Amino acid sequence: MSDSDLSIIYIIGFFIGLILIVTGFWRYLVVQKLRNTQLSKVISASVGLVALSGKARLREPMLSPVSGVPCAFWRIFVSYYKSGKNGGWEGFYNAASKLPITLEDETGQIPVLPDGATIEIPSNLSFEGYIQERGLVIKEAATMDPRVLKFIESLDADTRAIFAEHHERNIMLNEYVIHENDPLFVLGTALPADNVPGLADETLVVRQGPNDATLYISESSESAFMNTMTGHMYLQIIAGLALSGICLHLFLSVGGN
Repeated sequence: MSDSDLSIIYIIGFFIGLILIVTGFWRYLVVQKLRNTQLSKVISASVGLVALSGKARLREPMLSPVSGVPCAFWRIFVSYYKSGKNGGWEGFYNAASKLPITLEDETGQIPVLPDGATIEIPSNLSFEGYIQERGLVIKEAATMDPRVLKFIESLDADTRAIFAEHHERNIMLNEYVIHENDPLFVLGTALPADNVPGLADETLVVRQGPNDATLYISESSESAFMNTMTGHMYLQIIAGLALSGICLHLFLSVGGN
């Protein structure tokens, strides 16, 4: 490998490190906001940044699109495997439910609009395989779970065309679901619900604010969310500093030769 190739790799590594550092400091700001925001009960929530903890409830009947289970929220993320030197899993489809999630504690309920939220929940189901028959001479049948194939068929023509572009690649679909009664922690802005369609009977709704875009939804308790955010924060900052420092040193060493 030539010095110029190495230099490009070191530059890329340096900027990846910077991205990790920036992401880590962004998590630091979220952690600081949480530390400065007292955990509220639904009945005492007021307009402004709020932290709420309770359980998820079904506001209206909704089924997850692949597994078909009743849920308060779902998200689908699909990626394909790219082989080669710079290979790995690359995402090409991401969709989530838009209906409000109802958070309930012992004092009442409040709707949460998930649009624009950072949602940290584990993958409930993962499917991997090929979505169509492939091969010119020796034909190999599709290996993807029939539920995923049915989901793809339910999509609009333009989206199905995107999937068809990857029909000869190994596909992975992950489904993320918040079930009824799952623990739920929310950090976001409480605003009057009078201008939100379908929520005229509510007093407040939690969503992204006009001046503060912070909106986190986690399938965990406040303490678990804080521990996870803090751990990721330190890991990203330390890893970013190390990666950027090493790559910068190696880049300067190559340039000096």
